[in-house]
Amino acid sequence: MIDVLVALLFLLLMVVCAVAALRVKDLLAAVIIFGAFSFFSAAFFVVQDALDVAFTEAAVGAVITTVFFVCAIRRTTPRVRWIGRRQRGSYYEPLALLLLVPALVVLLQAAADLPPVGDGASAPFTHVAPYYIEQGHEQTGASNLVTAVLADYRGYDTLGELTVIFTAGVACLLVVSGKDGGSPRQGQGKGVRFGVGSPVIDAASRLLVPFMWLFATYVLVHGHESPGGGFQGGVILAASIILLRLVRGGERRSAFTSNHALTLACAGPLLYGGIGVASLLFGGNFLDYGALPLPLDPTEVRVIGTLGIETGVMVGVTGVLVLIFDTLASWDDGTV
Repeated sequence: MIDVLVALLFLLLMVVCAVAALRVKDLLAAVIIFGAFSFFSAAFFVVQDALDVAFTEAAVGAVITTVFFVCAIRRTTPRVRWIGRRQRGSYYEPLALLLLVPALVVLLQAAADLPPVGDGASAPFTHVAPYYIEQGHEQTGASNLVTAVLADYRGYDTLGELTVIFTAGVACLLVVSGKDGGSPRQGQGKGVRFGVGSPVIDAASRLLVPFMWLFATYVLVHGHESPGGGFQGGVILAASIILLRLVRGGERRSAFTSNHALTLACAGPLLYGGIGVASLLFGGNFLDYGALPLPLDPTEVRVIGTLGIETGVMVGVTGVLVLIFDTLASWDDGTV
């Protein structure tokens, strides 16, 4: 009963944040509120025992996405940032409500046909889930069934997701940077060019970043046994690099350049797909890690293969997120 009340509390806070983000006049304030919305979403997923999803939502929604939005807003003019004030009271809000009401009716009608949450007689519980639960650990060697499903049974889906992330990074680079290497056009904001300038924050970041790297590695390697994996590890690693960029600013050249980020963004999908091609060459199906010619037990071979593709996900995600930040923040180190 307590879990239900806590879950309802977080849902209520999410609704409050969503309404506040719609009503606030300043875009920057709306972004901060959306960050709080993501935090409450992560807390809600924790209450629902969906720790992998909560991990991702906290890292991406509450941290990385908020930073990206702030960087994008800094590239705009004050006139654009206060666009909500000019639109208040116009016909946009009634038009939006007119479109949302039919959509809400359709969604409620569709939800009525869905099985109740936790219904043991529903199709997923009677067909797919029992097989994963009974055979997952034996076939994949993963105690974390989420990793077993996403990185092994549904490896094609994960490869597609990594490809989408890579495409988003390249599209951001092409659309935002254009021919000026990422520098904003005349009349726009200047992006993130200068650091915080505080020696206390700089020292704190120097102390924190090595632990973030260690934790990212742990999340990657231990994703078989506990919540985590390549995506979460990549987000943490990218967050540590972005933290150093935010603290130090653009006037201090970083050892990890935008060119390095682009290289990682390309290497991730290549490593993932390369493991799949290697499986084909040794007589198996694409992404059938058990076909790799390693002198290990078949289950251990699958574990090694899964770790390889998770490494590809981590490398690709890290490169793409840093590349997007460098593009949105007008980060110009002369390499991209």
